[in-house]
Amino acid sequence: AECVSDDDALSKALWVHDEGSAIQAAGLFRRNLEKVLADIYSRLQKRSNSELEELIESCKAIRGDVFKEYAGTLEPLDLLKKPVSPAGEKKKK
Repeated sequence: AECVSDDDALSKALWVHDEGSAIQAAGLFRRNLEKVLADIYSRLQKRSNSELEELIESCKAIRGDVFKEYAGTLEPLDLLKKPVSPAGEKKKK
């Protein structure tokens, strides 16, 4: 299959193929996008962990041990999880 990066060119390339081919191309595009996003997410997570470690090191003189203990209880950030609503927010009807 031909690899195309321009949206217009991709649309034109798929126009000459049947519906099944277009659906298969969309599936391949989505799978590739998932891999790209997973890689970006992994790098962001490593970066946030690194920055937290740097903060802990810089705060050691002012009770850094407390920060380190707290950080040890944290799970990795889940950016794909739906945000929690603020406690005082009422639902709209």
